[in-house]
Amino acid sequence: MVYILIHLHAAPGQIDNVLKHLSGLKGIRDYALTSGEQVGTLTYVITQGVEDKNSVYIWEEFESLDALQKLKDSEIFQTAHGESSTLLDRERTVTFLSGV
Repeated sequence: MVYILIHLHAAPGQIDNVLKHLSGLKGIRDYALTSGEQVGTLTYVITQGVEDKNSVYIWEEFESLDALQKLKDSEIFQTAHGESSTLLDRERTVTFLSGV
């Protein structure tokens, strides 16, 4: 198993736009998961910080590194990274983890 934790921080006044953007992508991801386009993606969860409402965390679980690479090569991934960057006030943080 491979896990990813992504941290995004919305620019001032942009949190609603960030959440709307991610919600739309989640719908696309959910469709891709059920249609078999993203075999190997097990979980995709969007959360918002309690203390810092401008912080958004995305948790993803994959069957393997190969499944993760397929996502990184996908149009959905490219779209998510390209469009959301204008709504953020700092670089996104991506942490890759493995089960122990």
